[in-house]
Amino acid sequence: MYKVFVNEKLLVLCKIRVSTSERHVHFSDKESVLKLVDDLNSGLLSEGAILFDAKDVPLTKMAEYFKIVQAAGGIVTNEHKELLFIFRNGKWDLPKGKLEKNEGPRFAAVREVQEETGLPQVHCGKLLSATYHMYKLKSKYHFKVTYWYEMTTLYQGKLKGQAEEGIDFVRWLNPNQTKIAMRNTYKNIYKLFTSTLEAEG
Repeated sequence: MYKVFVNEKLLVLCKIRVSTSERHVHFSDKESVLKLVDDLNSGLLSEGAILFDAKDVPLTKMAEYFKIVQAAGGIVTNEHKELLFIFRNGKWDLPKGKLEKNEGPRFAAVREVQEETGLPQVHCGKLLSATYHMYKLKSKYHFKVTYWYEMTTLYQGKLKGQAEEGIDFVRWLNPNQTKIAMRNTYKNIYKLFTSTLEAEG
Protein backbone atom coordinates (compact mmCIF):
# COMPACT_ATOMS: atom_id res chain seq x y z
CA MET A 1 0.00 0.00 0.00
CA TYR A 2 1.25 3.45 -0.94
CA LYS A 3 0.08 6.74 0.57
CA VAL A 4 0.01 9.59 -1.92
CA PHE A 5 -1.05 13.14 -1.09
CA VAL A 6 -3.09 15.23 -3.53
CA ASN A 7 -3.33 18.80 -2.25
CA GLU A 8 -2.87 17.37 1.27
CA LYS A 9 -5.72 14.85 0.74
CA LEU A 10 -4.89 11.14 0.99
CA LEU A 11 -4.90 8.86 -2.04
CA VAL A 12 -4.17 5.21 -1.24
CA LEU A 13 -2.79 2.85 -3.89
CA CYS A 14 -3.70 -0.66 -2.79
CA LYS A 15 -4.80 -4.14 -3.79
CA ILE A 16 -7.54 -4.57 -1.18
CA ARG A 17 -10.24 -2.14 -0.11
CA VAL A 18 -9.39 0.43 2.57
CA SER A 19 -12.20 0.97 5.07
CA THR A 20 -11.42 4.66 5.64
CA SER A 21 -11.55 5.69 1.97
CA GLU A 22 -14.61 7.61 0.81
CA ARG A 23 -14.36 6.28 -2.73
CA HIS A 24 -12.70 3.27 -4.36
CA VAL A 25 -11.98 3.05 -8.08
CA HIS A 26 -10.16 0.41 -10.10
CA PHE A 27 -7.07 1.47 -12.01
CA SER A 28 -8.43 0.00 -15.24
CA ASP A 29 -11.14 2.70 -15.30
CA LYS A 30 -9.07 5.71 -16.34
CA GLU A 31 -11.97 8.16 -16.31
CA SER A 32 -12.84 7.23 -12.71
CA VAL A 33 -9.21 7.47 -11.65
CA LEU A 34 -8.85 10.97 -13.07
CA LYS A 35 -12.16 12.03 -11.51
CA LEU A 36 -11.02 10.72 -8.13
CA VAL A 37 -7.77 12.68 -8.32
CA ASP A 38 -9.69 15.80 -9.39
CA ASP A 39 -12.10 15.47 -6.47
CA LEU A 40 -9.26 15.05 -3.98
CA ASN A 41 -7.42 18.03 -5.44
CA SER A 42 -10.51 20.23 -5.22
CA GLY A 43 -11.33 19.10 -1.68
CA LEU A 44 -14.59 17.32 -2.54
CA LEU A 45 -13.07 14.19 -0.98
CA SER A 46 -10.67 13.85 1.93
CA GLU A 47 -9.55 10.30 1.13
CA GLY A 48 -9.82 7.94 -1.82
CA ALA A 49 -8.28 4.70 -3.04
CA ILE A 50 -7.19 3.20 -6.34
CA LEU A 51 -7.41 -0.58 -6.48
CA PHE A 52 -4.90 -2.61 -8.49
CA ASP A 53 -4.82 -6.23 -9.59
CA ALA A 54 -2.63 -8.63 -7.63
CA LYS A 55 -0.03 -8.80 -10.40
CA ASP A 56 0.24 -5.02 -10.78
CA VAL A 57 3.08 -2.82 -9.55
CA PRO A 58 1.15 0.34 -8.55
CA LEU A 59 3.97 2.83 -8.97
CA THR A 60 4.77 1.48 -12.42
CA LYS A 61 1.12 1.48 -13.47
CA MET A 62 0.64 5.12 -12.44
CA ALA A 63 3.03 6.11 -15.25
CA GLU A 64 0.35 5.03 -17.74
CA TYR A 65 -1.90 7.95 -16.74
CA PHE A 66 0.42 10.51 -15.15
CA LYS A 67 3.80 12.11 -15.76
CA ILE A 68 6.29 10.74 -13.23
CA VAL A 69 8.60 13.30 -11.62
CA GLN A 70 11.55 12.16 -9.54
CA ALA A 71 13.06 14.25 -6.75
CA ALA A 72 15.43 13.74 -3.84
CA GLY A 73 16.26 15.40 -0.55
CA GLY A 74 18.05 15.04 2.72
CA ILE A 75 17.29 14.62 6.40
CA VAL A 76 20.38 16.36 7.74
CA THR A 77 21.61 16.18 11.33
CA ASN A 78 24.57 17.94 12.95
CA GLU A 79 26.76 16.96 15.89
CA HIS A 80 24.19 18.42 18.30
CA LYS A 81 21.48 16.06 16.95
CA GLU A 82 19.61 18.99 15.45
CA LEU A 83 17.71 18.68 12.16
CA LEU A 84 18.09 21.02 9.22
CA PHE A 85 14.82 22.64 8.07
CA ILE A 86 13.87 25.26 5.52
CA PHE A 87 10.88 27.62 5.84
CA ARG A 88 9.01 28.22 2.59
CA ASN A 89 5.47 29.22 1.64
CA GLY A 90 4.58 29.61 5.31
CA LYS A 91 5.52 26.05 6.23
CA TRP A 92 8.46 24.10 7.59
CA ASP A 93 9.94 21.77 5.01
CA LEU A 94 13.03 19.72 4.26
CA PRO A 95 15.48 20.57 1.46
CA LYS A 96 14.76 18.67 -1.75
CA GLY A 97 14.40 19.09 -5.48
CA LYS A 98 13.95 17.44 -8.87
CA LEU A 99 16.55 15.21 -10.44
CA GLU A 100 18.33 16.76 -13.39
CA LYS A 101 18.94 14.92 -16.65
CA ASN A 102 21.16 11.83 -16.22
CA GLU A 103 21.38 12.48 -12.46
CA GLY A 104 20.92 9.80 -9.82
CA PRO A 105 18.82 10.43 -6.70
CA ARG A 106 21.75 10.30 -4.25
CA PHE A 107 23.73 12.93 -6.14
CA ALA A 108 20.59 15.04 -6.60
CA ALA A 109 19.80 14.88 -2.89
CA VAL A 110 23.23 16.26 -1.94
CA ARG A 111 23.12 18.93 -4.63
CA GLU A 112 19.65 20.12 -3.61
CA VAL A 113 20.52 20.25 0.09
CA GLN A 114 23.60 22.33 -0.66
CA GLU A 115 21.81 24.65 -3.08
CA GLU A 116 18.73 25.25 -0.93
CA THR A 117 20.50 25.73 2.40
CA GLY A 118 23.99 26.98 1.55
CA LEU A 119 25.46 24.00 3.42
CA PRO A 120 28.91 23.44 1.84
CA GLN A 121 29.80 20.13 3.46
CA VAL A 122 27.53 17.14 3.90
CA HIS A 123 27.95 13.37 4.08
CA CYS A 124 25.22 11.33 2.42
CA GLY A 125 24.28 8.06 4.08
CA LYS A 126 21.58 5.50 3.40
CA LEU A 127 18.27 5.89 1.62
CA LEU A 128 15.64 6.22 4.35
CA SER A 129 12.32 6.33 2.56
CA ALA A 130 10.32 7.74 -0.33
CA THR A 131 7.26 9.98 -0.28
CA TYR A 132 4.62 10.53 -2.96
CA HIS A 133 2.36 13.37 -3.94
CA MET A 134 0.50 14.64 -6.98
CA TYR A 135 0.08 18.16 -8.29
CA LYS A 136 -1.56 19.81 -11.28
CA LEU A 137 0.58 21.74 -13.74
CA LYS A 138 -0.75 23.16 -17.01
CA SER A 139 -3.97 21.13 -16.67
CA LYS A 140 -2.08 17.83 -16.26
CA TYR A 141 -1.39 15.88 -13.09
CA HIS A 142 2.15 14.93 -12.19
CA PHE A 143 3.04 12.08 -9.85
CA LYS A 144 6.10 13.03 -7.81
CA VAL A 145 8.34 10.51 -6.07
CA THR A 146 10.83 11.99 -3.59
CA TYR A 147 13.72 9.89 -2.26
CA TRP A 148 15.00 10.84 1.19
CA TYR A 149 18.57 10.22 2.33
CA GLU A 150 20.15 10.29 5.75
CA MET A 151 22.80 13.02 5.90
CA THR A 152 25.23 14.41 8.47
CA THR A 153 27.47 17.45 8.66
CA LEU A 154 30.06 18.98 10.98
CA TYR A 155 29.68 22.42 9.41
CA GLN A 156 28.92 25.15 11.95
CA GLY A 157 28.92 28.25 9.76
CA LYS A 158 26.06 30.44 8.59
CA LEU A 159 23.40 29.07 6.28
CA LYS A 160 21.41 30.94 3.65
CA GLY A 161 18.18 29.84 1.99
CA GLN A 162 18.01 29.82 -1.81
CA ALA A 163 15.99 32.95 -2.55
CA GLU A 164 15.04 31.94 -6.10
CA GLU A 165 13.37 28.85 -4.66
CA GLY A 166 11.27 30.99 -2.32
CA ILE A 167 13.05 29.88 0.84
CA ASP A 168 12.65 32.46 3.61
CA PHE A 169 15.26 31.03 5.97
CA VAL A 170 17.13 27.90 7.09
CA ARG A 171 17.23 26.69 10.69
CA TRP A 172 18.68 23.93 12.82
CA LEU A 173 15.92 22.63 15.09
CA ASN A 174 16.39 20.55 18.22
CA PRO A 175 13.99 17.65 18.97
CA ASN A 176 11.48 19.83 20.85
CA GLN A 177 11.54 22.52 18.17
CA THR A 178 11.09 19.84 15.53
CA LYS A 179 7.94 18.58 17.25
CA ILE A 180 6.54 22.10 17.19
CA ALA A 181 7.50 22.52 13.51
CA MET A 182 5.60 19.34 12.68
CA ARG A 183 2.38 21.20 13.52
CA ASN A 184 3.00 23.43 10.50
CA THR A 185 4.38 21.23 7.76
CA TYR A 186 3.18 19.12 4.84
CA LYS A 187 1.58 15.76 5.51
CA ASN A 188 4.31 13.98 3.57
CA ILE A 189 6.97 15.54 5.80
CA TYR A 190 5.00 14.70 8.93
CA LYS A 191 4.60 11.11 7.70
CA LEU A 192 8.31 10.92 6.91
CA PHE A 193 9.22 12.25 10.35
CA THR A 194 6.91 9.94 12.30
CA SER A 195 7.59 6.76 10.32
CA THR A 196 11.33 7.13 9.76
CA LEU A 197 12.92 9.42 12.30
CA GLU A 198 11.00 8.28 15.35
CA ALA A 199 11.48 4.63 14.38
CA GLU A 200 15.23 5.16 14.40
CA GLY A 201 15.15 7.21 17.60
